[in-house]
Amino acid sequence: MFARSMFFLFMIFVSLIFLASYLFTGTFELYRLIELAVKTGSLYIGGLYPRVERIYMNQTPTNIIECTYTPTVCSMSGTQGTTRATGIRATIVDENGDCDSATVNYYVCQGLVATCAGNAAYTGALGSPVKYTVGTCTNCYCNFTGTFNLQYWRRWKNWTINVTVTDPTNRFNQTNRTWYYSQLVSLAYPWTSTGIGTAIPLGEVYMGQWNYGGDVTQGNVTRNWGNIRLNVTYNATDFTFGTNTIDVHANTFAVSNRSGNPFGYPGQYRNMSSSPSIPVEFFPTGGMRRCGNNACSADEDGAPNWANYTLWWEIYVPMGLVGGTYTNSIEVSAYAYTAAG
Repeated sequence: MFARSMFFLFMIFVSLIFLASYLFTGTFELYRLIELAVKTGSLYIGGLYPRVERIYMNQTPTNIIECTYTPTVCSMSGTQGTTRATGIRATIVDENGDCDSATVNYYVCQGLVATCAGNAAYTGALGSPVKYTVGTCTNCYCNFTGTFNLQYWRRWKNWTINVTVTDPTNRFNQTNRTWYYSQLVSLAYPWTSTGIGTAIPLGEVYMGQWNYGGDVTQGNVTRNWGNIRLNVTYNATDFTFGTNTIDVHANTFAVSNRSGNPFGYPGQYRNMSSSPSIPVEFFPTGGMRRCGNNACSADEDGAPNWANYTLWWEIYVPMGLVGGTYTNSIEVSAYAYTAAG
């Protein structure tokens, strides 16, 4: 009886040992499997290149025009004798969502060119980015803006605008578009230090001889205030003082430059027509040039300056006139030079 009881207790003890071993081993293995499943994930997302999606120009806040590959779609105009503020807006896209961190520069070049940065008439930075969302790409779009002053004397016709964008990691992209500088036909005469004068002083003249009226101190300077070469025509009415008259015709009144006959007219002058209704042309061979800078201290070709020069009016005063101040009307007209490019 005692032996059987001891055996029974021994079997219970062995069973407990096996049970404890199983439970301990199973718990350890489960913990080890969970521990082996916990890893560090690593994913690399490469940066994308930014791009210039659209370019706009404007000269008034309400007329913003998208520039394309057809210059005349995006047409700008100048202001005679001065500059005109011209706005640029570029839409920048960066799918990394940080388009407002980009550096954006513009280059404006005369003509239709593939490379503009090295030959730009105007260049600068666009700023003040405004972010917005398109579709599911949050803050991927930015509008950058800026302004340049379009000078009156820059050549009309086709121009190129380039916008280059660079992101903080030096990835960059660029886009060219075209625009059109409209013709600006404008003549300033007589030009004075304070602007366009209202009278042409011919000075004090003498009867019975040819007189040379007007010089630079009296303001008889003519200046091209536009962006294209000009043909210039002149006409004049008779001089009158009370009932006294000086007839203006081919033998009594002429416009002159008196500078060595570069215009190609004999005697450095051009007589008025015998018919008061017919104007005469008088301008440098090849057309009155465009100015080469804002002050027009040189023309587009350099020297001599055929964009800003002095004119004289040569008049023959017959004998027998009453002394006094005689007046007439002088009409000066300009239009685009026939062969202007």
